[in-house]
Amino acid sequence: MRVVDAHGHLGQCTVFELNSEETEVLETMDEAGINAGLIMPYPGAPDARKVHDDIADLAKRYPHRIYGIVNANPRFLGREAYFAEVERCIQDLGFVGIKLHTVGHAVGPLTEIGGWVFEAANLFNVPLQIHTGPGIPFSAPGAVIPRAQQYPDLRIILVHAGQAFLSGGAYGAATVCPNVWLETSWSYGAEIEWWANDLGAHRLMMGADLPNNRTAAIAQYRALHLTDTQFEQALGGTVVEVYELPG
Repeated sequence: MRVVDAHGHLGQCTVFELNSEETEVLETMDEAGINAGLIMPYPGAPDARKVHDDIADLAKRYPHRIYGIVNANPRFLGREAYFAEVERCIQDLGFVGIKLHTVGHAVGPLTEIGGWVFEAANLFNVPLQIHTGPGIPFSAPGAVIPRAQQYPDLRIILVHAGQAFLSGGAYGAATVCPNVWLETSWSYGAEIEWWANDLGAHRLMMGADLPNNRTAAIAQYRALHLTDTQFEQALGGTVVEVYELPG
């Protein structure tokens, strides 16, 4: 069984006043029994490009264990520079996806700038993570539906699956859009169990978000009444399939 954390960070965040060092990222993965992780800058990274380089270096030193996700603020970079950074990360650094942090970037999915992010993910044929939950109106899960329908072949992951209080909207988006998946960090256990049985575990991804939440995220899944197949799928199978991870 390969356990993969669908949502992790490296570096500093000035928006949420966080900082995750390399040693903490690796040690918490080991402590939780996580084999691989998708790692990205925080939305408030003072220099996202530098953190992208740091992640790429980490991935080279730990192949098949660390996979990079682009997380740059399109509002600050502008269209041309944003697309250039995405291209650099995907084609040169080997990153496997893109993240739009709707709150941290102050960019809603249905805005013109938000449209750039969907366009970039579609252009480079990589999955796109969208922050949902706290931060309305930017982070309302339902706002993703028109974009998911606009790009039906784009793999879209709703990070936090609405984070409990907007979970109904996340579930609704996944119900009407087959190209939408739910990443379950900070979600209620009862809802995860319901989704696994209703949507199917192949639509769920375990994510921790913060390094010190990894052990708890795994423990939450172990406490649910899931079949072995559901457990293995949500804890790694779905991420491997959606992101087409090697190794």
